[in-house]
Amino acid sequence: MESSGPEQFTDLEGDAFDDSKVRWRLFVRPLGILLAYGALFAGVVYAYRTEGGDAVLIGGREIGTLDWVSLFALLAIALVVVSAVLKRPGRSVEFVRTFARDRLAALGALGTVVLVLVALGGPLVYPRPEVDPVVSYQPPVGATVDDFIPVNCVGSTRDGVCRGTWEHPLGTDNGGKDLVHVVVYGLRTSLQIGVSAAVIAGGIGTTVGLVAGTFGGRVDRVLMRYVDIQSAIPAFFVYVLVVAILSADFVLMAIIFGLLSWGGLARLVRSEVHRINTTLYVRAATASGATTYYNLRYHVLPNIAGAVIVPLSALVPTFILYAAALSFLGFGESDPRIVSLGNTIADGLSHSFANWWDVWWYPVVPAVALTVLVLSMLLVGDRLSQLSDPREQ
Repeated sequence: MESSGPEQFTDLEGDAFDDSKVRWRLFVRPLGILLAYGALFAGVVYAYRTEGGDAVLIGGREIGTLDWVSLFALLAIALVVVSAVLKRPGRSVEFVRTFARDRLAALGALGTVVLVLVALGGPLVYPRPEVDPVVSYQPPVGATVDDFIPVNCVGSTRDGVCRGTWEHPLGTDNGGKDLVHVVVYGLRTSLQIGVSAAVIAGGIGTTVGLVAGTFGGRVDRVLMRYVDIQSAIPAFFVYVLVVAILSADFVLMAIIFGLLSWGGLARLVRSEVHRINTTLYVRAATASGATTYYNLRYHVLPNIAGAVIVPLSALVPTFILYAAALSFLGFGESDPRIVSLGNTIADGLSHSFANWWDVWWYPVVPAVALTVLVLSMLLVGDRLSQLSDPREQ
């Protein structure tokens, strides 16, 4: 180190960009994420080969296959998010403050957090919905229905109408299942599908984009041609075809949408890598002796976070809507123990003895829950898009 006046200058030695000091740290977190993905797919393969796809058997205990997939999807998210927060706690706090200053975005974040907590913690409070035909078609609190529609009115009956009670605050469906329980488990299922599919697509798309953008040449051309081919294969219809051959299954839905929906993300990441590699500071680092691994660790990865987070935040509500739409059309889940908001809405609109508006709460309650979830997540994603773009700040 040489001194000249009050300023101090550091002479960079030749080993300043030695990737041997960087490479092991570069692969620690990706290795953990890779193991999470490996466990996710290994559990699915094991379940379908041994248990028919219903559950993964670990130490004599059964874990639902959808629970297994979403568990390791959340683990992959935690490895990315927790590491980023611990690395830059001050930046994370400032990010939250900036986010909270937008009232609409804060409202969306609040709605998302509340519904996620309901989906995660609700099953600890409410048991899985059970069929009880004796209390079918009970109206919600404050509402009424013609007394001939419920089999047995739980509330008071007067002037030919049945009144709702707090015993079933949101009413019941045609099987007597409490809609509070249905909404809790339906939100859980929707989030499991949306998050799992988005994590699968995000992991593959980010990896392919990084490889294509970093190595270029023939590798880039081959990967992008595959993306072109895959883009011509709609995941929605692939799942319908799989259902026709096998059976409806939300796990297969999450995996199929995840495996066939990462092309756009890969292209976006690839273009971001190209853009970052042409910036002056990366070119200066390369001219000073920085290796590909060094640039990847200190320049590329930190700067593509926004390019990955924003499309993934939009993919989750998109997949949730896909799952609801397929369930509404009868392509959802064959296991009656799995609750689907789309299937519940469809059942609520079809009655042989009454119009759907006579039992309006049956389709409306799950539809409102689904709408609030999707709208809240879209508001959050829109604000994330603005925060990730320096020109919008």
